[in-house]
Amino acid sequence: PAPSEGAPSMPPPPQGGVDPFAIAGAVDVEVPVQSHALVVQPTGSVAMWFDKLCTVDVGVLYEDPYLQIGIKMMFQGSRGRVVLYLGNKNAYDIANLTASVAPPPRLG
Repeated sequence: PAPSEGAPSMPPPPQGGVDPFAIAGAVDVEVPVQSHALVVQPTGSVAMWFDKLCTVDVGVLYEDPYLQIGIKMMFQGSRGRVVLYLGNKNAYDIANLTASVAPPPRLG
């Protein structure tokens, strides 16, 4: 879905760090509630989660009250594998989920 009008504003890039949104793209989450769309805010700092993932192999990339997106990275020599996992934190089933990952402009 296209970002909604009331989408959350993205935090500025960390001082002296990498802007995670320039690399990974912004995360917009819309949760249908009685035929309305509710824009959900992350439960923490996406920039801090990203900074932590620069030094560890497993962690949370995004989390809100309904969804958790985690990442696990494995490297052997010059080869690497990245696994994204989506966790449903809600009592209701997730339906019509679409996920897309685009390469950053510098690598595209």
